[in-house]
Amino acid sequence: MTIKKTKLMLQFEAETGKYAIWREKITANFKKWAAQKEKRGKAIRIRSASETNLSSNINSKLEVILNQFQDFDRRLSKLENIVFKKCIKK
Repeated sequence: MTIKKTKLMLQFEAETGKYAIWREKITANFKKWAAQKEKRGKAIRIRSASETNLSSNINSKLEVILNQFQDFDRRLSKLENIVFKKCIKK
């Protein structure tokens, strides 16, 4: 029975320079490496989901701040018009 190499096995061999399969058996080094890679992948996926939530939260806060700034800018423009009209009339 021949074991076919997977993409993960090829990646292991390219990164480590070691064989994933030796004498028709999957090596312990490959198994350990694959387990660590899977753990890192889960951590990255979890972090990615939390970063996505954080990003959407930041975007909504930025929208609120932008709206407040635009309101402030409109009110300031109105006040400037009123003040300058009074200055010109004098």
